[in-house]
Amino acid sequence: MKTTINIPVDILNEMLEYSQSKTKTEAILTAVKEYIQKRKMAKLAARLGSMENLISRAELMTTRKEH
Repeated sequence: MKTTINIPVDILNEMLEYSQSKTKTEAILTAVKEYIQKRKMAKLAARLGSMENLISRAELMTTRKEH
């Protein structure tokens, strides 16, 4: 689907640089996909809550030694 959007040249050039894309379309698609992925991860993290109750690495190693 074709869509016309106005993106400031400096932002578009920066997207091209960081995404290492060959085309503007590819750079924009990369940015949109990354944005969607970040939002999905944030939503999942919010649903799962914090990981404060997980066992620490030291506790895990101690438990392994005991068994």
